[in-house]
Amino acid sequence: MPDFARRYDEWNVVLQGLALGCLAIATDRLPASRARIEPAFSAAWREWSGAGEFREIEAREFDLFAMRAVRRNADHASWEWGRVWYPVLTDPSGNAAAALEAFAAGGPVSAGSWMQFAELFAAQLPGSVTV
Repeated sequence: MPDFARRYDEWNVVLQGLALGCLAIATDRLPASRARIEPAFSAAWREWSGAGEFREIEAREFDLFAMRAVRRNADHASWEWGRVWYPVLTDPSGNAAAALEAFAAGGPVSAGSWMQFAELFAAQLPGSVTV
């Protein structure tokens, strides 16, 4: 039987890490269409060296888990959806770089690895906006 709580927990970590990575590389808006986001996530996931640390994540399940997982615990970062997808800093420090470092210190991948994932993801989404 699948362990959905564990999957949600891993999705939550991945989505917070991705949001922090996007903020750290100054990408603050991404095209929001699920038809674009899900394939971009899948392509970035296949290339990302840190993906192996999250054994419960299957990129094809993005739609099932991603929109709900981040609502479970967003201590460091979250996402807002609308016409564009916005990474949102929720860390009390108010500093994306510091939040990313603190987040990465408690997990299996480095801050640089989260930034790499964000770069791979954003590269799949023409129209991403960097600040």
